[in-house]
Amino acid sequence: MDAATHSRKTPLHSSLRHRLMSFMGHENVQAASAPDVVAGVPPKLVLIPSSESELAEALRLVSEAGLAVVPRGGGTKTCWGNPPARADVVFSTARLNEITEHAWADLTVSVGAGCTIQTLQETLAQHGQRLSLDSLWPAKATVGGVLSTNDSGALRLRFGALRDLVIGVTLALPDGTLASSGGKVVKNVAGYDLPKLATGAFGTLGVITRAVFRLHPLPHNSRSFSHEGSGGGSAPHPRHSEFKARPHRAASSLRKFRRADRGYFVRRNRSGTRRARSSSQGTR
Repeated sequence: MDAATHSRKTPLHSSLRHRLMSFMGHENVQAASAPDVVAGVPPKLVLIPSSESELAEALRLVSEAGLAVVPRGGGTKTCWGNPPARADVVFSTARLNEITEHAWADLTVSVGAGCTIQTLQETLAQHGQRLSLDSLWPAKATVGGVLSTNDSGALRLRFGALRDLVIGVTLALPDGTLASSGGKVVKNVAGYDLPKLATGAFGTLGVITRAVFRLHPLPHNSRSFSHEGSGGGSAPHPRHSEFKARPHRAASSLRKFRRADRGYFVRRNRSGTRRARSSSQGTR
């Protein structure tokens, strides 16, 4: 960039900053520092909106100024994927961290993109439920970041990947539009499947502001084992096993568990257990 171009862009950045401060507040429009570097690319500005509407309006102004945007949640996976060619403005979703609705009877939850996975799981556990994924660094990783990077973890082998768990999403688009797709119920076929499209897109389609997930019951207890192979190449032998029991508080007296391997539903209530055969098509 030559000196003339730099001189033309400096007033634009200054006026843009003042416009952003007018509705976001001075403390939420910050100059970027060393911890804000994205895959070796230093940004110029960090924005921390407090609502979806603020984020959408700020995104519109920044887009009109021709600046490159990088969404950020907990910052745990900013080095994933290809490094950006430019990173002018970082949009932090840290303040969009509310769990807006937990419909425990319907096994769904609506949550802001800035909520950490650990906070979400602890809240769901109060009703004996969980989001069935084991993402990396759950204490810092956020809902929006996990969705953007498709960080499903090993539990996807049993419950499916994030594309199978997310049933609704709201995106802030570059023109300032808040686009929502999906719903708050598990069976919903209305509109385009925007949630699956946004999952794993690394924020290239828009900034995720809110998501709706389907949930599963917490297990009564869980066990973890680790194995260590011997040096001679023989079969591995158990090194140790660990048993970890989790208290389970049922959200209702009636619980339904899926058993696809045997092709039936098992319904449990306080009086006992009964089984009802399902169709041969499986139970998924």
